Amino acid sequence: MRKWIGLAHKILVVFISATVAWVLLYRFLPVPYTNLMLQRTFENYSCNPVSYSWTSYENMNEKIKVCAVASEDQRFPFHWGVDIASMRSAVFSEGRKNIRGASTITQQVAKNAFLWPARSYVRKVAELYFTILIESLWTKERILEVYLNIAEMGDHIFGVKEASGYFFNKKPSQLILKNAALIIGTLPNPVKYNAASPGRYLRKRSEQISYLYQTLDGPMYLREMYLKTSTSLYDFKKYKQR
Repeated sequence: MRKWIGLAHKILVVFISATVAWVLLYRFLPVPYTNLMLQRTFENYSCNPVSYSWTSYENMNEKIKVCAVASEDQRFPFHWGVDIASMRSAVFSEGRKNIRGASTITQQVAKNAFLWPARSYVRKVAELYFTILIESLWTKERILEVYLNIAEMGDHIFGVKEASGYFFNKKPSQLILKNAALIIGTLPNPVKYNAASPGRYLRKRSEQISYLYQTLDGPMYLREMYLKTSTSLYDFKKYKQR
């Protein structure tokens, strides 16, 4: 019994050490590829190759950042990875000006960057573990940066840089509010919805996201992420209302 306990302890130490190192690596380096991208590469329903390229947080328009938070995780600056209140009522209600995701942005990053797409109890436990690591080792800015880079935003299109170019022939820094809301609006089913030619549902959803963008005070909402950090050099002037 002692032998097995000792072996289990060694395995646990190796596992924790390896996963912490992995999360720390992605704290500073771009995510090279994800399991969902690999899955899309081998799927047969589309002949489109996977389009993915990385862009920095500074090169992203503030509108796409706030739209992502408004649509997917309005309490993103305030929670520690898991939003219990939102999980209880995590539905998209067509008749309300309120959009909430079942998972926080941090949980989606944990799933997309470190795990596999299939749903299972094992994956949910692993997702919670990586969520805690991410919230402990990354800044909120980094979490949002990774999310907007690796999220699927179209058929085989990953990240805001590829989506901006493909749908609107723009750089992420050039997006207007309507563009940003349409791109984020595709996230429930990016293979089905097309930001460049939105149907009734996507137009409705993008309008609600635009409304939430305004109610959250637009770029000013991004200040909340910095209030959670220890930096004393943050310049609020770069987030003036536009």
